[in-house]
Amino acid sequence: MALSSLAWPGIAGAQQKEETTVLEPITVTATKRVQEAFEVPATVAIVEAQELQDRGIASAGELDRAFVDTNIRSRSNRAYTNVTVRGQSSVDYYEPSVQLYVDGLPQDPSIFSQLLPAGLDSVELLYGPQGTLYGRGAIGGVINVVTRKPDNELRVDTAGALHTQGGDASLLLNTPIIDGVIYGDAALTFRREADQYTLLGSGQEIGGTDDLNGRIRLRYAPDDSPLDVMVSTQRGRVDSTEEQFVMESMFNDRIALPIDSRYRLDTASFGVNASYDLDFATITALTGYQDRKLDRTTLGFQTPEDQTTFSQELRIASDPELGNALDYVVGVYGQRLDFERRTPLIGQVRSRRSIPMQYSETWRGMRRTGSTSRRASGSIMKRQGRVPTAP
Repeated sequence: MALSSLAWPGIAGAQQKEETTVLEPITVTATKRVQEAFEVPATVAIVEAQELQDRGIASAGELDRAFVDTNIRSRSNRAYTNVTVRGQSSVDYYEPSVQLYVDGLPQDPSIFSQLLPAGLDSVELLYGPQGTLYGRGAIGGVINVVTRKPDNELRVDTAGALHTQGGDASLLLNTPIIDGVIYGDAALTFRREADQYTLLGSGQEIGGTDDLNGRIRLRYAPDDSPLDVMVSTQRGRVDSTEEQFVMESMFNDRIALPIDSRYRLDTASFGVNASYDLDFATITALTGYQDRKLDRTTLGFQTPEDQTTFSQELRIASDPELGNALDYVVGVYGQRLDFERRTPLIGQVRSRRSIPMQYSETWRGMRRTGSTSRRASGSIMKRQGRVPTAP
C-alpha cells in the first residue's frame, strides 16, 4: 500500500503532462498592427468566421447576435442602419458613432445593410472611443471585418442556407496567377428575403428584398519580398419593397396600401492596400473610393441621394514581436466626402462637402509601465443647406 501511494502522484503527473494542449494565440488587427489580443490596451471582442457561420450570421446588420452590448437596427429600411455599442447610439445616420472597416478601409454606413464579404476570416469589435486611431467619428467603437487575402492555393469555397423567409448563398474562387508572385480571387454573394405583405385590392405579394454583391481582388506578394499590394473592386445592389404603409386595422393581416414605396441601393468601391516590411516596422498605405446611390420612393415621394467618399491613409507601425521598449503607430489620414440629396417634387437639393484631415501618433511601453498618445486633427468643411437625418 505504501509503495502504491508513492507511485500514484508520479503517474498522475505524467498523464497530466501528456494531456497539456498549447493553444495558438489570438491576434487582432483593429489597432492597425498585428497584436495578440491580451496585449491590446482596449476592450476588444473577436468572432471567427466559423462561429458566425454556425450562428447563421450572414450580414453586417446581424453582428449584434455575436457581440454583447451591441444593437443593430434599421430605421424604416435597412439602408438606414443604426448601430449602438454600450449605449452609444448614432443619433445622425450620416455621422455614425460606430465605424465599419473592411480590411482596413472605411466603409459607407449603408454597408451595414449588406452581406458580409466572402472569404471572411474574422470580425473584431473595439469598444469605446477610438478617436486616436480612427478619427473623430469613432466615439462608440469600431467594427473591423478581416478577410482572407488571395494566396497561392487553388480553392473554391461555397456556402448557403435556405429557410422559410428566403435564403442566401456565396461562392469564392481563389487561384494563383503567377505562382509565388501574383494571386487573385473572385467572390459572389446573394440573399433573398421573402415578401412580407399583401397589397390591398390586387392581392400582390410585396415587401421582399434581393441583395447581390460581387468582388474581384488581385494581390502582388512575391515570396521572400517585403512588399505586399492588394487591389480590390466591388459592386453591390439591393432592391427592396420592405417599406410599406400598413393601417393599424390591417396590421395583423399584413395588408399594405397600394402606394408606391421601394428603393434601390447601388454601391461601388475600389481599394488599394499596400504594405512594406522594414523588419523593425511596417509602412502601410491605404487608398479607398466608394460611390453610393440610393433611389428611394416612399409613399409616392422620390428622395434619391448620392454620396462619394475618397480616403487616403499612410502610417508606420512598429513590430510588437521585437520586444522593444516602445511600441508605436504614427499616421496621416485624409478624406473627401461629397453628398447630395434631392426631392424632385419640390425642386429641393441638399448637399455637403467635407474634407477632414487627421494626424495621429500613439506610443506605448511594451511592459505596460505606461502609455502616452498624441493626436492633432483638423477639418475643412463646406456645406450647402442642412444635411438631413434619416427618417
